[in-house]
Amino acid sequence: MGVRTDCRVKVIRDKEINSANKIEFTLTYSFHESGHFQQHCLQKLALVCIGLLIFEQTGAAKEDSLKWHTEAAFQRQLRITTSITWVETPLRNGLERLARAQKVFIFLDRRVDPDQRVSLSIQDLPLETVIQQLALTVGAQAYPMGSLVYVGPKADATRVATLAEIRRQDARALNGDVAKRYFRRNSWEWPMLTTPRQLCEDVEKSAGCKMVGLEQIPHDLYPETHFPPTSTVDFLTLLTAGFDLTFVWEDAGRVVRLLPAPHKVRLTDSYAVGGGVASRLAELRAKIPAAVIVLEDDQLVVSGDWADHQIIRELLSGRRKPVDVDSRAQRYTLRGKFSAGKVLQQVVDQLDLRLNLEQGLLETLQRPVEVDVREATLDE
Repeated sequence: MGVRTDCRVKVIRDKEINSANKIEFTLTYSFHESGHFQQHCLQKLALVCIGLLIFEQTGAAKEDSLKWHTEAAFQRQLRITTSITWVETPLRNGLERLARAQKVFIFLDRRVDPDQRVSLSIQDLPLETVIQQLALTVGAQAYPMGSLVYVGPKADATRVATLAEIRRQDARALNGDVAKRYFRRNSWEWPMLTTPRQLCEDVEKSAGCKMVGLEQIPHDLYPETHFPPTSTVDFLTLLTAGFDLTFVWEDAGRVVRLLPAPHKVRLTDSYAVGGGVASRLAELRAKIPAAVIVLEDDQLVVSGDWADHQIIRELLSGRRKPVDVDSRAQRYTLRGKFSAGKVLQQVVDQLDLRLNLEQGLLETLQRPVEVDVREATLDE
């Protein structure tokens, strides 16, 4: 039998929490110097050291009880500052955990590989920016759409966002009662292995329409999904976009015909402006040269893609500012298989801690350990 040795890990936070000037954690584990330090002990050591991070809110993992943020609450949540650290995390799994933790639904286009692994650390940025950076890391792009965030192929995401607004304009031109059916918000949800054809049947029942051209949609199987309340027109846009399709209405909205999506689309919309905008026309045109901008009376008429219109809205109304929140409102993520020492180092870097390891523990912490820390607050 070897000699039992106590090893201590001490973590000190150099910021005021509660009434003290620092918060300190001291952990003790015993093992035999001549024996093998068991894997489960390493796991306990790493997980306890990041105990501030790993406990999810009660019931957060139960999607059937999850209430997504919508409308104004959704917009506010996108501005909340957050931080993540992913290590070899499958994209879909990571986005699902981030979405549940923030209660912001993220829709991943089927054309983006959901199983690709992502290693990325993002600190203290608005949630919308975090999702955008995650998307760019995998060659995709993210746009808010209604009360969800769409993540699609970088070469196509702007087109999808533009088509979504064009289809909304088309729906508004339908008869009042018919238009109401397409703008009615449903909490679309389905179990694992649902096919896109089955979802089209759900649309037909909800909107009282007939879909034509379904042979253009190949067979596929979708994971279990729970949408926030989303209009039928937006849901149809997202459903068809994954197959490079769009749709038009026929027979006064009673028929929805699927068509190949055009390669280039332009959205025309107008904005009420004051008298001082005339002097800014040159500035606006210089900032978005691909758009056509004209001033008609007190209306600024813009023809361009969704991103062009977003720039116009920001310039006319003022760019949004992220909400200031303290670190206890931020969310932290850590997932992967690596040494316990690396786990601890990532945690102290993310939380701005100072780590002191007592003699004999550093070498032991180099052994591999599995960690799955889902989005958690500092208090958790």
